[in-house]
Amino acid sequence: AEYMGENGMSSVVAVVTASSESGGAAIRHLLQSYPNSFKSIKAAFRSASKAQALIEAPYFNSEKVEIVTGVDANDQASLSKAFSGANVAVIVTPHDPTRGYEQDSDLTLALINAAVASGIQHIILVGSWTVNQPIRVSGIASRFLEPEARLAELAGQGIGYTVLRGGFFCNNLIGMIANSVEQNSSFSLPEGFELAPVAVADIGLAAAAIIASEDISQHNQKHYEMSGPELLNGDGIALHLSNLLGRKITHNAIPIAVFSQYLPAPALKQLFEYLAEEKGKAAPVSTAIKDLSGRHTTFPEWLQQYSTSFK
Repeated sequence: AEYMGENGMSSVVAVVTASSESGGAAIRHLLQSYPNSFKSIKAAFRSASKAQALIEAPYFNSEKVEIVTGVDANDQASLSKAFSGANVAVIVTPHDPTRGYEQDSDLTLALINAAVASGIQHIILVGSWTVNQPIRVSGIASRFLEPEARLAELAGQGIGYTVLRGGFFCNNLIGMIANSVEQNSSFSLPEGFELAPVAVADIGLAAAAIIASEDISQHNQKHYEMSGPELLNGDGIALHLSNLLGRKITHNAIPIAVFSQYLPAPALKQLFEYLAEEKGKAAPVSTAIKDLSGRHTTFPEWLQQYSTSFK
């Protein structure tokens, strides 16, 4: 892609939203790990209060980062200010629990279309592994299918794109098991649960590495699976937690029919039923993060970073 110039120095990178964990990590890694690989960053936030954490971060560089606030995927007019003047965009699929899953796909399409209208040449979309299972995990995959199809359409118009398909997030486990670990030194997961959970910040690292690569076009029309480095079942998770906390944490495998009673949303019931059926083959296990960045956060490393979440 000719706009990249010498080693990408001419790229102006829009990150929407910069308050998402992967978007924030993309900014952090661009500033810390690849500071000479881009010209500037436009960090888009819905509110000024959400931008505060970035502004106060030790790695924040006001000369390289422009903060853009008042950006809402629901408000078309606000989107042009997020993307104008940039040529590369990192777009993180929005998820606002108050709005539910239904709108996520439309909001992502609005972001993609606004990016293209503003002159973005290459879009890095943070999506999901669930597009590999559009029928069996349709509830969640529906958030991501149309945006991927739209990018494929835009490729015909010369717009470059890369999709980072997020795996099962390590962070999901905090809400699922941390309470039980603290109270009972044990936790329950469904029989057959076996995944390679990904540290969400690694997805931002992969995005930064793509932007910093000598020629971004080598990543054009690529779909990278963002998993953690190793498959873990409940017992494996318990072992790592025992090591972290210095006491024995046990895992109880329970039938999926029992487990799914505790899941609020039909989309989550469907997801966990699929995971329990397919076991370790449910979601892709990939070295893409390491291949792109030279680094890959292990589950014990992630636990160290989030050690205050487990007691």
